[in-house]
Amino acid sequence: MINRDNVESLFKNHPLFRSLTDNPSVGLFVYHGKRIIYCNPCLANMLGYTEEEMEGKDPLSLIPVEDQWMMEIDTSKQHEVNKKFHYQVQTLHKNNSVLVMDCFGETVDLNGELVFAGMVVDITEHKKTQQLLQQSEERYRRLIKLSPEPIIVHSEETLIYANDAAVKLAKAKSEGDLLGRSVFEFIHPAMHEMIKQRIHHISSGKVLDFIENMMVCMDGSIVEVETSSVLITTFMGKPVIQTVVRDLTERKRMERALIQAESKYRSLVEEGIVGVYLYQNGRISYANPRFAEVFGYTPEEIYQMDAIDLVEEEDKELFSNDIKRLSEGVNSLGFQYRARKKDNSVIFVEGHGTAMIFDGMPAITGMVVDVTERKRTEQFLRNSDKLSAIGELAAGLAHEIRNPLTSLRGFTQLLKSKASSDQSYFQLMLDELDRINTIVNEFMALAKPEVMRTEQRDIRPLLTNVIYLLETQAILNNVSIVTEFEVEMPSVLCDEGQLKQVFMNVIKNSIEAMPGGGQLLIQAGIDQQRQLLLRFIDEGIGVSEEGLKKLGEPFYTTKEKGNGLGLMMCYKIIKTHHGTMSFKRNKGKGITVEITLPIGL
Repeated sequence: MINRDNVESLFKNHPLFRSLTDNPSVGLFVYHGKRIIYCNPCLANMLGYTEEEMEGKDPLSLIPVEDQWMMEIDTSKQHEVNKKFHYQVQTLHKNNSVLVMDCFGETVDLNGELVFAGMVVDITEHKKTQQLLQQSEERYRRLIKLSPEPIIVHSEETLIYANDAAVKLAKAKSEGDLLGRSVFEFIHPAMHEMIKQRIHHISSGKVLDFIENMMVCMDGSIVEVETSSVLITTFMGKPVIQTVVRDLTERKRMERALIQAESKYRSLVEEGIVGVYLYQNGRISYANPRFAEVFGYTPEEIYQMDAIDLVEEEDKELFSNDIKRLSEGVNSLGFQYRARKKDNSVIFVEGHGTAMIFDGMPAITGMVVDVTERKRTEQFLRNSDKLSAIGELAAGLAHEIRNPLTSLRGFTQLLKSKASSDQSYFQLMLDELDRINTIVNEFMALAKPEVMRTEQRDIRPLLTNVIYLLETQAILNNVSIVTEFEVEMPSVLCDEGQLKQVFMNVIKNSIEAMPGGGQLLIQAGIDQQRQLLLRFIDEGIGVSEEGLKKLGEPFYTTKEKGNGLGLMMCYKIIKTHHGTMSFKRNKGKGITVEITLPIGL
């Protein structure tokens, strides 16, 4: 006779069940024939029944039809004692929901009856989790398979998965060409040791950034790549390393092209013949060497200055207005300023500026060119136009004036020779006629310049000769002439008569500029450009800054009886000798005339 006491004694004494009788999560049951004769509270609670409702139930009523084949529950047909069973089976809850049970059982002899005793564990949640994990793994496999970035999975060093992009990058025909191979077959030998260390670190759970690498493809070609790996704890049931491989071929090509372009641009800017600048927050934050050279500074000195300090005082307001216009929306503009160099000399600069954003802040960039020489050339051309007009005028006047002038002088001399008195009046008339003749001769020289007859000459005897001729006039004006000639000076190719005319004009002007007396210092030597340099330094009344700029223009003179044509002729003669002539105000008083002439021309 089987009763509850017999069953409980069975579970307490049976080696398979005795350790589980007190486990609140394990359900215990015994059935005989087609009915359950015992279940513990845990099993009844799992299925939503009471113990009384469970006892007497047909076990098959608790199993969905599709899983009933799994159960061998007709113990009347089992003649073998201690036959063990293990299966996972779906079970119906009282509310008709489906649970998944993991069932272990054994046929035992209970008081002469063959019964089936077993235990069950509810693994429904576990099964759901497992199913979700499988679905997630499947989605993951689809995701990496379709990923445009090459992805490989390797267990230790062996490749176990490669997506289509990885197959293509490796230049393989199919994934099968890659699987089973060592990852080191696809890594350049120079990178092996570093990659081994990375695999070791990643396997221990460390997260590492991307690193550039060199990949060896199936055809032996080398591809520049960057790789990043991460440890995946479960992939197809085991921990593996997933590696993303990015092809750097295009990026490296663009980087090299960018470097080349930057190098060309930097070379163009750094070695350019125009000044390039970047103006920001009132300062020049970048200047190429040519920009600094224009103003006579080094780039480092330029960076420490306010940009407006480079502009001449008279043009600072114009500079400020241009900066304001650019900051208020004008995209770009051209400019022309007078600027002051480091040596305090004034130059003309021309350029343009363009508004932009640099490093998130408003800025102005552009170019600057020193146009001082162009300005001088333009002024020279204007003077040349005047000279040309004067020449045309002189050609007409010379013929109309010179002939009657000759008659006037001749008859005046004749009258003087016959007159017994008033000789001083006749002499005054002759002097004035000679002055008119001198002016006409200068007009003739402008209208028809003399042909140069050049030969190599030592400049010192020429200067000494002119000084000797004008020494009497200097003494009368209480002017002392001092010379400082270098001991050795090369000769110059020149027209002796024309240079004498220049020297005589310059020295005479210097003497006349010192009515109260003084000293005229004449220096001769070689400058840094290996040119002959002559300086005539007087202590006269000097000339204003504006007047200094006009010296050499036709009809501009500071002398009471001057006409301005003498200096113009001097300019012209020096120009034909490929030299230069300039004027500077002295710090104390007077001016300095500088003449340069090429050597060996």
